[in-house]
Amino acid sequence: ENICSPRSIRSLADSGTSFSDQWDGFRLVTMGRLDIFYKGLDWAIEACALLKEKKFPIRWYILGDGVSRNELQKMIDDRGLHDTFILLGPQINPYPFIKDCDVYVQPSRVEGKSVALDEVKALAKPVVVTRFSTVLDQFRDNETALIAEMSPESIAEKIAMLLENESLRNTLCRNLTAEKVGNEEQVELFKKYITSK
Repeated sequence: ENICSPRSIRSLADSGTSFSDQWDGFRLVTMGRLDIFYKGLDWAIEACALLKEKKFPIRWYILGDGVSRNELQKMIDDRGLHDTFILLGPQINPYPFIKDCDVYVQPSRVEGKSVALDEVKALAKPVVVTRFSTVLDQFRDNETALIAEMSPESIAEKIAMLLENESLRNTLCRNLTAEKVGNEEQVELFKKYITSK
C-alpha cells in the first residue's frame, strides 16, 4: 500500500502557507488531478451552483492540475462561478489548505484506494464523498463521512447538511480522530522483506 504517515501530514499541515484571501465564509476543498469525468469535477461545479443558489456563503477550492484545466475553467466561467469555484493549481504542500478548510469533498466517479482521502482522514476533517465502488473500504456513512449518491444534487445536499450542522461536523472529526489512519508499519514490512533476500 501507499504509505500514509499521520504524524508527517500533521507536521506539514502546521508548517506551510494556506489561503491568502480574506474570505470569512465556509471553505470547501477538493484535491486531485484535474480530470473532469473520473474526479467528478463536473458534478462539483453543478453542486457548487446549487449551493450558491441557496445562498450558502462558500468558496470551493481545487488543489491540483491536469490536462482538463482549460476546459474546467470554461465550465466554471459559463456557470458564473469564477469567484466561488477556484482552481488554486498544484501545491507543494497542500495540507495547510486541507487543515484550514471546513469540509473536504471528493466527488469522484471512480477511485481505487484513495491516498488523498487517507491524508484527509489523518487531519480529521469533515468529509463528503461519493458512493464509488471502494468508498466503504475507507469510510462509514454518517460516522466518519457523509456518503453522497452519484449526482450533483446529492453532493450539494450532503455538503449543506454539514454546513448547517456544526455538531455533525464535530462528530465526524471526533470519530476520525479516534480511528487508526496511518500505515507506517508497511515501511518496516518492506525493509524486512528486502533485507531477507
